Amino acid sequence: MFKCWREKGHGVIKFHRAIVESCDVFFYEAGRRLGVDKMAEYASKFGLGEPAGLNLTDEKSGIVPSTAWKRKTKNQEWFQGETLNTAIGQGYISATPVQMARLIATVANGGKLYKLNLLKGSVNPRLIREIRLKPETFETIKNALAGVVAESGGTGYMARSKLISIGGKTGTAQVVAGKKFGKHLPAAFRDHAWFVAFAPTENPQIAMTVFVEHGGHGGAAAAPVAKAVIEEFYKKRIQGVKGSSDQVSN
Repeated sequence: MFKCWREKGHGVIKFHRAIVESCDVFFYEAGRRLGVDKMAEYASKFGLGEPAGLNLTDEKSGIVPSTAWKRKTKNQEWFQGETLNTAIGQGYISATPVQMARLIATVANGGKLYKLNLLKGSVNPRLIREIRLKPETFETIKNALAGVVAESGGTGYMARSKLISIGGKTGTAQVVAGKKFGKHLPAAFRDHAWFVAFAPTENPQIAMTVFVEHGGHGGAAAAPVAKAVIEEFYKKRIQGVKGSSDQVSN
Protein backbone atom coordinates (compact mmCIF):
# COMPACT_ATOMS: atom_id res chain seq x y z
CA MET A 1 0.00 0.00 0.00
CA PHE A 2 1.32 3.45 -0.94
CA LYS A 3 0.42 5.90 1.79
CA CYS A 4 1.76 9.10 3.27
CA TRP A 5 4.05 9.31 6.28
CA ARG A 6 1.30 11.36 7.90
CA GLU A 7 -1.24 8.89 9.24
CA LYS A 8 -4.33 10.90 8.26
CA GLY A 9 -2.79 12.28 5.07
CA HIS A 10 -2.63 15.91 3.95
CA GLY A 11 -5.94 16.17 2.10
CA VAL A 12 -6.07 18.34 -1.02
CA ILE A 13 -2.64 19.93 -1.37
CA LYS A 14 -0.73 22.00 -3.94
CA PHE A 15 2.94 21.81 -4.92
CA HIS A 16 4.21 24.44 -2.47
CA ARG A 17 2.69 22.84 0.60
CA ALA A 18 3.53 19.35 -0.68
CA ILE A 19 7.22 20.33 -0.56
CA VAL A 20 6.85 22.15 2.77
CA GLU A 21 5.08 19.25 4.48
CA SER A 22 6.81 16.47 2.48
CA CYS A 23 3.57 14.88 1.27
CA ASP A 24 4.39 11.43 -0.15
CA VAL A 25 1.07 10.98 -1.91
CA PHE A 26 1.49 14.19 -3.93
CA PHE A 27 4.77 12.92 -5.30
CA TYR A 28 3.45 9.40 -5.88
CA GLU A 29 0.91 11.01 -8.18
CA ALA A 30 3.45 13.35 -9.77
CA GLY A 31 5.73 10.39 -10.45
CA ARG A 32 2.89 8.37 -11.92
CA ARG A 33 2.06 11.16 -14.33
CA LEU A 34 5.68 11.78 -15.33
CA GLY A 35 6.81 8.19 -15.59
CA VAL A 36 10.16 6.84 -14.47
CA ASP A 37 12.00 7.65 -17.71
CA LYS A 38 11.15 11.35 -17.56
CA MET A 39 12.20 11.46 -13.91
CA ALA A 40 15.46 9.73 -14.84
CA GLU A 41 16.06 12.27 -17.59
CA TYR A 42 15.85 15.22 -15.21
CA ALA A 43 17.72 13.46 -12.39
CA SER A 44 20.61 12.91 -14.79
CA LYS A 45 20.57 16.56 -15.87
CA PHE A 46 21.00 17.57 -12.23
CA GLY A 47 24.06 15.36 -11.85
CA LEU A 48 22.67 12.18 -10.33
CA GLY A 49 23.94 8.88 -11.69
CA GLU A 50 27.41 10.26 -12.45
CA PRO A 51 30.50 10.98 -10.30
CA ALA A 52 30.46 14.46 -8.79
CA GLY A 53 33.95 15.06 -10.18
CA LEU A 54 36.04 15.37 -7.02
CA ASN A 55 38.49 12.70 -8.24
CA LEU A 56 38.17 10.80 -4.99
CA THR A 57 39.25 7.17 -4.81
CA ASP A 58 36.38 4.84 -5.70
CA GLU A 59 33.82 7.64 -5.93
CA LYS A 60 30.36 6.16 -6.49
CA SER A 61 28.05 7.19 -9.31
CA GLY A 62 24.83 6.24 -7.57
CA ILE A 63 21.85 4.83 -9.47
CA VAL A 64 19.22 6.59 -11.54
CA PRO A 65 16.77 3.83 -12.46
CA SER A 66 14.79 3.73 -15.70
CA THR A 67 13.03 1.13 -17.79
CA ALA A 68 16.21 0.63 -19.85
CA TRP A 69 18.37 0.42 -16.71
CA LYS A 70 16.22 -2.33 -15.19
CA ARG A 71 16.09 -4.28 -18.43
CA LYS A 72 19.88 -4.11 -18.70
CA THR A 73 20.80 -4.80 -15.07
CA LYS A 74 17.94 -7.05 -13.92
CA ASN A 75 16.66 -8.43 -17.24
CA GLN A 76 13.17 -7.48 -16.04
CA GLU A 77 10.40 -5.11 -17.06
CA TRP A 78 9.62 -2.01 -15.04
CA PHE A 79 6.55 -1.99 -12.76
CA GLN A 80 4.28 0.93 -11.91
CA GLY A 81 4.82 0.50 -8.18
CA GLU A 82 8.54 1.01 -8.70
CA THR A 83 7.79 4.38 -10.28
CA LEU A 84 5.97 5.49 -7.13
CA ASN A 85 8.85 4.39 -4.92
CA THR A 86 11.32 6.23 -7.14
CA ALA A 87 9.24 9.42 -6.98
CA ILE A 88 9.93 9.76 -3.24
CA GLY A 89 13.58 8.67 -3.44
CA GLN A 90 13.12 5.05 -2.41
CA GLY A 91 13.55 1.79 -4.31
CA TYR A 92 16.50 1.44 -6.66
CA ILE A 93 17.55 5.09 -6.72
CA SER A 94 20.68 6.05 -4.79
CA ALA A 95 22.84 9.16 -4.48
CA THR A 96 25.87 10.31 -2.55
CA PRO A 97 25.84 13.29 -0.16
CA VAL A 98 28.20 15.15 -2.50
CA GLN A 99 25.85 14.63 -5.46
CA MET A 100 22.94 15.97 -3.42
CA ALA A 101 24.96 19.00 -2.30
CA ARG A 102 25.72 19.80 -5.93
CA LEU A 103 22.06 19.26 -6.85
CA ILE A 104 20.72 21.67 -4.23
CA ALA A 105 23.38 24.21 -5.22
CA THR A 106 22.20 23.91 -8.83
CA VAL A 107 18.62 24.57 -7.79
CA ALA A 108 19.69 27.51 -5.62
CA ASN A 109 21.73 29.18 -8.39
CA GLY A 110 19.01 28.80 -11.02
CA GLY A 111 20.22 25.77 -12.95
CA LYS A 112 24.01 25.95 -13.35
CA LEU A 113 25.75 22.64 -12.64
CA TYR A 114 29.42 23.21 -11.77
CA LYS A 115 32.43 20.94 -11.39
CA LEU A 116 33.30 20.67 -7.72
CA ASN A 117 36.69 21.54 -6.23
CA LEU A 118 38.38 20.57 -2.97
CA LEU A 119 39.92 23.97 -2.41
CA LYS A 120 39.81 26.53 0.36
CA GLY A 121 39.30 30.04 -0.89
CA SER A 122 38.03 31.68 -4.02
CA VAL A 123 38.00 29.68 -7.27
CA ASN A 124 36.41 30.02 -10.67
CA PRO A 125 34.44 26.78 -11.00
CA ARG A 126 33.99 25.20 -14.41
CA LEU A 127 30.43 25.12 -15.69
CA ILE A 128 29.46 21.61 -16.79
CA ARG A 129 26.00 22.39 -18.11
CA GLU A 130 23.01 24.61 -17.57
CA ILE A 131 19.60 23.06 -16.96
CA ARG A 132 17.13 24.80 -19.24
CA LEU A 133 14.03 25.45 -17.18
CA LYS A 134 11.92 28.58 -16.91
CA PRO A 135 13.34 30.98 -14.29
CA GLU A 136 9.95 31.00 -12.57
CA THR A 137 10.17 27.22 -12.18
CA PHE A 138 13.35 27.54 -10.14
CA GLU A 139 11.82 30.38 -8.12
CA THR A 140 8.75 28.28 -7.36
CA ILE A 141 10.95 25.44 -6.12
CA LYS A 142 13.19 27.74 -4.09
CA ASN A 143 10.19 29.43 -2.46
CA ALA A 144 8.86 26.03 -1.45
CA LEU A 145 12.25 25.00 -0.06
CA ALA A 146 12.34 28.23 1.94
CA GLY A 147 8.90 27.32 3.27
CA VAL A 148 10.19 23.93 4.46
CA VAL A 149 12.17 25.83 7.09
CA ALA A 150 10.25 29.06 7.60
CA GLU A 151 6.58 28.09 7.39
CA SER A 152 4.29 26.50 9.94
CA GLY A 153 4.19 22.73 9.45
CA GLY A 154 7.46 22.68 7.51
CA THR A 155 9.44 19.48 8.05
CA GLY A 156 12.70 21.45 8.31
CA TYR A 157 11.59 23.93 10.96
CA MET A 158 14.49 22.89 13.23
CA ALA A 159 16.84 24.61 10.77
CA ARG A 160 15.07 27.95 11.30
CA SER A 161 17.57 30.69 12.16
CA LYS A 162 17.29 34.20 13.58
CA LEU A 163 20.49 35.16 11.78
CA ILE A 164 19.93 34.08 8.20
CA SER A 165 17.18 32.73 5.95
CA ILE A 166 17.62 29.04 5.13
CA GLY A 167 15.94 26.86 2.51
CA GLY A 168 16.14 23.09 2.43
CA LYS A 169 14.51 19.70 2.15
CA THR A 170 14.34 16.88 4.64
CA GLY A 171 14.76 13.26 3.62
CA THR A 172 14.57 9.83 5.21
CA ALA A 173 16.37 6.87 3.62
CA GLN A 174 14.91 3.54 4.62
CA VAL A 175 17.46 0.99 5.85
CA VAL A 176 15.22 -2.05 6.28
CA ALA A 177 11.73 -2.73 4.96
CA GLY A 178 9.00 -2.61 7.57
CA LYS A 179 9.20 -1.72 11.22
CA LYS A 180 8.87 -5.04 13.06
CA PHE A 181 10.64 -3.80 16.18
CA GLY A 182 8.32 -0.88 16.95
CA LYS A 183 9.94 1.62 19.32
CA HIS A 184 12.75 -0.85 20.04
CA LEU A 185 14.24 -0.81 16.55
CA PRO A 186 18.00 -1.50 16.85
CA ALA A 187 20.21 1.46 15.96
CA ALA A 188 21.74 -0.40 13.00
CA PHE A 189 18.28 -0.73 11.39
CA ARG A 190 17.11 2.86 11.86
CA ASP A 191 16.59 5.10 8.84
CA HIS A 192 19.27 7.50 7.63
CA ALA A 193 18.50 11.20 8.02
CA TRP A 194 19.08 13.69 5.17
CA PHE A 195 18.87 17.44 4.91
CA VAL A 196 19.97 19.49 1.91
CA ALA A 197 20.14 23.23 2.43
CA PHE A 198 21.15 26.60 1.00
CA ALA A 199 21.36 30.12 2.39
CA PRO A 200 20.48 32.90 2.34
CA THR A 201 17.35 32.10 0.39
CA GLU A 202 17.22 35.49 -1.34
CA ASN A 203 20.85 35.34 -2.54
CA PRO A 204 22.38 31.89 -1.95
CA GLN A 205 26.05 31.81 -0.94
CA ILE A 206 26.34 28.35 0.59
CA ALA A 207 24.81 24.94 -0.13
CA MET A 208 25.28 21.65 1.68
CA THR A 209 24.12 18.16 2.52
CA VAL A 210 23.89 16.81 6.05
CA PHE A 211 23.66 13.02 6.23
CA VAL A 212 23.28 11.31 9.62
CA GLU A 213 23.62 7.55 9.46
CA HIS A 214 20.75 5.85 11.33
CA GLY A 215 19.67 9.26 12.56
CA GLY A 216 15.98 8.72 11.86
CA HIS A 217 14.11 11.72 10.49
CA GLY A 218 15.96 14.40 8.54
CA GLY A 219 14.07 17.21 10.23
CA ALA A 220 15.10 16.14 13.73
CA ALA A 221 18.63 14.80 13.20
CA ALA A 222 20.09 16.57 10.17
CA ALA A 223 18.38 19.98 9.95
CA PRO A 224 19.82 21.33 13.24
CA VAL A 225 23.33 20.44 12.05
CA ALA A 226 22.79 22.38 8.83
CA LYS A 227 21.55 25.36 10.83
CA ALA A 228 24.67 25.36 13.01
CA VAL A 229 27.03 25.15 10.03
CA ILE A 230 25.24 27.87 8.07
CA GLU A 231 25.10 30.22 11.07
CA GLU A 232 28.83 29.75 11.62
CA PHE A 233 29.44 30.48 7.93
CA TYR A 234 27.30 33.62 8.23
CA LYS A 235 29.12 34.85 11.36
CA LYS A 236 32.54 34.39 9.77
CA ARG A 237 31.39 36.06 6.56
CA ILE A 238 30.08 39.06 8.51
CA GLN A 239 33.29 39.22 10.57
CA GLY A 240 35.33 39.10 7.37
CA VAL A 241 33.38 41.96 5.85
CA LYS A 242 33.67 43.98 9.07
CA GLY A 243 37.41 43.31 9.22
CA SER A 244 37.87 44.55 5.67
CA SER A 245 35.90 47.70 6.45
CA ASP A 246 38.03 48.38 9.53
CA GLN A 247 41.21 48.04 7.52
CA VAL A 248 39.95 50.48 4.92
CA SER A 249 38.87 53.02 7.54
CA ASN A 250 42.19 52.76 9.36
